[in-house]
Amino acid sequence: MAKRREEKEEPLNLVPIMNLVTILIPALLIAVKAITLTMIETKLPAIGPSEPSTQTEDKQEKPLSLQLIIGTKGITVNKPSLEFAFDGEVPPEYKSENPPPLFPCDGGSCFNACDEDKKQKEMSCFNYDFPELTKKLVAIKQKAIRESRFEESSANVVLMPEKDIPYIVLIHTMDAARGSSAEESLFENYSEPYKKGLFKLVSFAGGMN
Repeated sequence: MAKRREEKEEPLNLVPIMNLVTILIPALLIAVKAITLTMIETKLPAIGPSEPSTQTEDKQEKPLSLQLIIGTKGITVNKPSLEFAFDGEVPPEYKSENPPPLFPCDGGSCFNACDEDKKQKEMSCFNYDFPELTKKLVAIKQKAIRESRFEESSANVVLMPEKDIPYIVLIHTMDAARGSSAEESLFENYSEPYKKGLFKLVSFAGGMN
């Protein structure tokens, strides 16, 4: 009777797989190192009904709640925040139904002659006065702190752009509101963390286009 041949299992050759892993690991590490991410701290608009206010209705007791309205003719702040933008009384023209921008652009329009593609990429297509905006925001925050009306929620600024405002303008407005190291140094001596810097938290109004 013939003996059955015993079948021998061939060992699995892992050398090609190990060689591939050895090549891939350095390549992935180099690729990760070459990628630089930039993050801007922001908040999404709240969804749902607002909570009832427990504060007094006295206007003089309300804390700063800053909003920046970005239009094609300039940038302004919401009416409740206007009192922080002036040393004395708010001028009558800013109390009207259609007040002028607090930071108007030269010639009545912030848009220069550019094609649509260029408007999305180059700030030369616009003449917003961002340095003046930052300067005024410093004054607004300083006045709110002096009057003890700068609370933790006041560190957030809400952007309210009009329909046709390009994304690049929003980015520069966010940078102007957040300030640079020069503005940070003006508030570095405050013990409360939310008072340090300019307006570090930037969010967008709900329902914006």
